[in-house]
Amino acid sequence: MHISNTMGLKICPCALCLIILVGFSSSVQFSSSPYAVTGEAYLFVGEDLRLYCTLSEEFLQNFNASDISFTFQYQTEANTTCVPASDVHIVDSNVAMLIIHNITFQNVGPYSCYVGGPYCHDQYSKDSQYVGVSDDISIEYSPQNVTNFKCVLYNWDEFMNCTWQHPVEYRNVENIKVTTIYAVARDISAECPKETNTSCTWYKENLRLARIYYVQVNVINTKNNATATSLFWFKPFALVKPEPVQNLKIIAVSEESPGCLLLSWSHARIFRNKVYRIKHQNETDKEFYVLYDNLTETNMTICGYLPYTFQNFSVECYPTSGYWSEPVYAGNTTPMIAPSEGPRVTNGSFTSTPCVGSQRKVVLMWQEVEVSAQNGIIDGYLIKSGETDLANVTANTYSATVDIPCYTASELHIFAHNKGGYSQKPAVLVIPPVTVILSKKVQESFSVEIVSSLHGDYLRAQWEDDERPEHRNYTVFWCQYSSDKSCMGQINWMIVAGSRTDYDLPIDSSKVGEYMFGISMTDTQTDRASAIFWTWCLFRHNYAMQHTTVNSLTVNSGINEVQVSWSQIPCSYQSMIKVTNYTVKWCQTTKC
Repeated sequence: MHISNTMGLKICPCALCLIILVGFSSSVQFSSSPYAVTGEAYLFVGEDLRLYCTLSEEFLQNFNASDISFTFQYQTEANTTCVPASDVHIVDSNVAMLIIHNITFQNVGPYSCYVGGPYCHDQYSKDSQYVGVSDDISIEYSPQNVTNFKCVLYNWDEFMNCTWQHPVEYRNVENIKVTTIYAVARDISAECPKETNTSCTWYKENLRLARIYYVQVNVINTKNNATATSLFWFKPFALVKPEPVQNLKIIAVSEESPGCLLLSWSHARIFRNKVYRIKHQNETDKEFYVLYDNLTETNMTICGYLPYTFQNFSVECYPTSGYWSEPVYAGNTTPMIAPSEGPRVTNGSFTSTPCVGSQRKVVLMWQEVEVSAQNGIIDGYLIKSGETDLANVTANTYSATVDIPCYTASELHIFAHNKGGYSQKPAVLVIPPVTVILSKKVQESFSVEIVSSLHGDYLRAQWEDDERPEHRNYTVFWCQYSSDKSCMGQINWMIVAGSRTDYDLPIDSSKVGEYMFGISMTDTQTDRASAIFWTWCLFRHNYAMQHTTVNSLTVNSGINEVQVSWSQIPCSYQSMIKVTNYTVKWCQTTKC
């Protein structure tokens, strides 16, 4: 068996370490009228440029070779560059040789020869005479052995592709020709059936399923036939890349095992030896991570995932030796189960109406279930007292009105539910008897102030209280309100210590008109909380009281006194003022 190329080169595959590089360079003579500059016109990077300038009899009457100088004009520049005199060497009395060692692409262009006063070395002497010019010097990389040779046999017998890279970027690729010759054991060599400058491909009709392939890649410079030859060998069946798996399916195992998923797939090449790899990506991962490797079965049950979460998988196939197949992706959402918890509540998140008989209406308010506890899409909320259903509202409702007794405490349970059922743990709100109320001083003083600072306006809830703070705390509430002055959407809250009488609200002050604000007090010894007291007192400190008058002024005379009464000026979203005191002035008049 041998490999031969079109030049009659025979390469024995057993001598794989032998790589033959054959280089040719042409000596092209080029002349300019009326005198000649000769030398090699086409060179490779790193070679030496040699140009000869020969003086005719006419010049020899007054000059000799020691009077010769050279100039150079780079092909992309208009200016002329002087060649150093040290690069010019005397050959004989009428011939001087220019030698430039280790040339690069910066040496591309024409070179001119002058004689007489040194054209380049005496400020362009007028005595210098033009002798001749070369054609443009062309420079290219010499043919290089290809690198990064890699072959892949696709799906054991469908087609094979070998690729490689050129270690240099040739300037004129039209002058670079790549030929590929291959051979298999006990067979003559042949040309690549479909080749490019960087690849060779064998299709099913010309693919020989041999144990070993020998491939010779020739890089030829067509200008001078210089050639670089690389020889490679490989075992195709050690370089197999299978086709991707088929019919990848992911299903939930059962309602009893909601965190388990069954993956199943198939492969067209049933009887080929191969293993599989499963990768996984959850909703927060940026990449896929290997979950299982070296699997021989075509199904796998994987457990431990949270309910109602999307899980993404990929499956790849690997032969006995070679490359992993392209991955196939599929995903599925684990089933819902009942929420772990009810909605979020806090002591005092309710309002109460006056009693009618022994009953009253209470509005319960809450926030949605913690995301980690939802276990699916929440459908609604059920409020129960013991075994009695009091109310059932939809998922986008965060309040409910129920009837409860006035003078006894009521423990209410709020369940969240989805398709998996009702929450395992309800939210619990204890509504104390109607006698548990917020102190009058807190009610009268609770207000919201718009405070100005160097960093802009902010909102501050503030209040006063006479009672001892040791066994109490306050809860400040706020929510966006609707036209009937009830919370629209979820209620928000913050618990503050009993020693505090203010709280800075996390609300954009420019949107204060969209919110209402309330306060509740909790006895930390009994854990009983008053209902929310809502305030509509909103003011700005030192806000000018323009056109504000006291209304309903009445005066009642007594024996030794005069009683004066009037209507208070309200603190409101409209007035934006809070009156803290009134001044009464009087004077004595004469009798009528």
